Amino acid sequence: MLRVAATHGSVHDCKPAGGNPGYAQTFIKHAAAVPEFAADIEWNWFCNDKKNIYVDNGQGGYTEVQNQKGCGNSYYQKDIRDNNMTIPSDPNDPNSVRVYPLRITCSCGANVRAFPNLVRFRAS
Repeated sequence: MLRVAATHGSVHDCKPAGGNPGYAQTFIKHAAAVPEFAADIEWNWFCNDKKNIYVDNGQGGYTEVQNQKGCGNSYYQKDIRDNNMTIPSDPNDPNSVRVYPLRITCSCGANVRAFPNLVRFRAS
């Protein structure tokens, strides 16, 4: 979802056609209208039900599981926060600032990677 300020000053949400390229083109068009903008980053994780899953191999890497597709579950930043799944920014200091993990384990056992999304665009 792209948040766009219209020429008359109102703001509206739209989902640009054409997937990521359409999103990028729309973003560039509207971002060029302001000298500087700000946005927030929100994370999501998706267990793809069309691809084989990857699992932690116990040696710091991941192994593809042949013929086992993901389950299609989606996880959002709020889910991770509300289920106390954030991690310390410094692994050696449990009291360091909590951050969102790059990877989580899905309920089906898949190791799922995080994707950032820019949201709440605004002129700065």
